[in-house]
Amino acid sequence: MFGFGDIISIGFRIIAHKEEIMKEWNNIAPMIKQATETYQSVKALVDKIAPGVVDQLVVSKPTDPLAQGDDGSFSAVWLQQSLNDLLGTKLEVDGDIGEESRKAIRQFQKQEGLPEDGWAGAGTCARILQRLEQKKAA
Repeated sequence: MFGFGDIISIGFRIIAHKEEIMKEWNNIAPMIKQATETYQSVKALVDKIAPGVVDQLVVSKPTDPLAQGDDGSFSAVWLQQSLNDLLGTKLEVDGDIGEESRKAIRQFQKQEGLPEDGWAGAGTCARILQRLEQKKAA
């Protein structure tokens, strides 16, 4: 935990290096713009397949919403339910992405030819959505 003195010290460091910080910001700003445009394009595509799902998956936390110890947000529950549905696993749908959920994610990724990293990133979630839609249509 930071104390008041630490915060003041950090503030002075920022002021002392503001030109360097602004230079880096100018380098980063175009990447942020590109990431935002990419997100909007992906969201538009997913909205065609499954309207509203992206809005339900995106949470306003500064951390990965599907991280171990997740607080049970809709996205973690959705992931566990979806893996149970697609793989026939019996994950406890508790919103906590623990080791069993990671194993199921890796199993799905292997089955789909995706990188087996155990993280439910954009590619994995998009493939889950695709498979759910295909299952629903069958």
